[in-house]
Amino acid sequence: MYTDIASGPNAGGENNLGAYLSIFGKNFGGNGLGRLVKVEIGGVEVDNYRYLGPSKGRADVQQISVQIGALGNPTPATSLPVQVRVNGIGSNKARYRALIALGMLADCGSRSQTCTLSPAAMPA
Repeated sequence: MYTDIASGPNAGGENNLGAYLSIFGKNFGGNGLGRLVKVEIGGVEVDNYRYLGPSKGRADVQQISVQIGALGNPTPATSLPVQVRVNGIGSNKARYRALIALGMLADCGSRSQTCTLSPAAMPA
C-alpha cells in the first residue's frame, strides 16, 4: 500500500477539511466505501470518502481517495500511520510525508511503518 501525497494540511481546502489523499493497493474490496472500507490516519477515521475503484494508472491496483479532515487535531511529535480497514481487518500501514498538523511535518523512513511528526517551518 502507498499514498500519493507529498504534503497536505488537515485544515483549509474544500469545506475547511484539509487535503485530499489517494491510497493505492490491492484487496480493498469493490464497494462499501465508508462502511465496509474505511481509512484511518493515526487511528482516527478520515472525514469523507470520495472514490474506490481501479487506479487510473494500473487496472490491477485499486485506489481510495479521501479528504483527511482534522484527524482529531493530533498532538505534535506523535506517529500518524495511514491504514485501510476492510471488514474490520487492518492493512499494512503506509509510509508517507505529509503536513498533518499546523507547523508539523510527518517524516517516514524508507522501511518504517509509522510516521514521526516533528516541528517544521510553515511556508510564508
